[in-house]
Formats: sequence, structure tokens, C-alpha cells
Amino acid sequence: MENHKLNLTISSANGDWEDNFPNNQPVHALKTRAIAHFHMDPSQADQFILTYDGLTLDESRTLAELGIPDGAIIILERKDVTKI
Repeated sequence: MENHKLNLTISSANGDWEDNFPNNQPVHALKTRAIAHFHMDPSQADQFILTYDGLTLDESRTLAELGIPDGAIIILERKDVTKI
């Protein structure tokens, strides 16, 4: 699969981060980058998930495999947060 860049916004309790990401990047790598960007403790990475359109993203797959579109807003959130 050809490597294209996606313009994504990662939204978290610490703010929003808009950047370009390779569509062949695994979701786990994206989560690790986002945690570093927001100056969170990387050892806590397993306590966070990335979601798109209300669905938890499979961290073993790439953005392209999951069909994440250009311009998407990805949410970085704690696993243990209760949604209302």
C-alpha cells in the first residue's frame, strides 16, 4: 500500500494536536506519539485508547487498514473514563 499522509487532529483532555501522519502508521505508534506530544507519562500508555467515530481503534492495525479518512478527529482517552 502506498504511503500517504493524513491530516489528523488528536483530541485529548490536554488539548488538540493537528499534524500529518503516515496512513501506514500503526495505531499503537500514533498513540505513543500523541502521549509524548501531550507530555504524558509514556509508561501509562496501556491506560489510554484512541477512538474514532465512537469506536476504539485496533492498535495492531494501521490507519489505512482501519479506513481513517483525511481530516479525521481521533480522541485520546483513558480506558477507565465513564461516558455519560
